Amino acid sequence: MAAIFLTVVIIEKIELKKKSKIHFFTYLHLLLRKFMKIIHRFFK
Repeated sequence: MAAIFLTVVIIEKIELKKKSKIHFFTYLHLLLRKFMKIIHRFFK
């Protein structure tokens, strides 16, 4: 019973880390897109 609970907790922690990484990368991607738009405006 305790072992099952521990594995679930560990899996949830790993999933949270993955989600936070995904959020970080999407955030970076959005920043890059904004930056690219600004660059395009300057070079037009």
